[in-house]
Parts: sequence; structure tokens; C-alpha cells
Amino acid sequence: MSYGQSYATQYRQMEVKTADQFELLLILYKGAIGKLQSAKKHLQSGDIEARVAALNKATAMIGELQAALDIERGGQIAQSLDRLYTYMTTRLAKANLLQSEEQIDEVIKLLATLQSAWEEAQTLLANENPVAIPNSGTTYGDRVTLHQNNSMKVSIGA
Repeated sequence: MSYGQSYATQYRQMEVKTADQFELLLILYKGAIGKLQSAKKHLQSGDIEARVAALNKATAMIGELQAALDIERGGQIAQSLDRLYTYMTTRLAKANLLQSEEQIDEVIKLLATLQSAWEEAQTLLANENPVAIPNSGTTYGDRVTLHQNNSMKVSIGA
């Protein structure tokens, strides 16, 4: 490890140790997206070992997001996120096997959508604004829909 990387590693460790819940989630989302972008570059350059390593790290980060879910307290939303995270890890395994940039892009889009939602929630809570409940049937992207009973449906199709 080079001198500069040592400071970067120390900074990242301190950032994680002092982060609140939202910041930890955002660190995982940003990290997974970054690793997937690296995996795409390695796929394009033909660096198999680096591609596999980047995909494995992104998958591990998604696994951490999934492990952090409280299914009992989180209800339908937590269950939907659990299914979505499982879907993402399956897509990444296929992306690795098939060397598919499209499947990596799909997971990046899903992660970016969730990251954006968490950033918005963090901002709303920080400003102590009440969270506005969207209208029933509100769709986020092409795969996530909030229903009248405030449950969230995540479409997991090809």
C-alpha cells in the first residue's frame, strides 16, 4: 500500500466509525456504485481478475445493505428491499458469468435510485420537515411503486 492510500484508508475508516445510520447507508450505496463502475471498466479492458474483485466487493456491500434490514419493524418496505437486494446480487452473478455490461448498468441504476431516496429522506429529517406521502400509485423509476396502503412494490423482471 502506498503512502497516499494509507491516508485514504484511514480517512475512510474514520468516516465509517463516526457516521450515523443514513451516512453508513450512503457510504455503502456510493461504494457499491463505485465498484460496479470499476467492474465495467475492467470488463471493457478485459481484466478478468479486477472485474471479479470489483463485482465481489459490490456484491458484499449489497449484502451489508440487505443484512441491515429489520424485516419485522420495516414491514413491506423492508421485505421489498430484501427482494430487490437479492435480485441485484443475482443480476451481478449473471453479469459476471455472461460478462454483461447491461446487467451491471441495471444494478447501478437501482442502487442510484435507492441512494437518491435515502439522501432525500436524510435531508427531510435533518430539516425536520414532515415527510410528504406521495399519491397512491406513485412510481419511482420503472421498477418501484408506492401503493395506497403505503406498501412498496418492486418489480423484479428482466
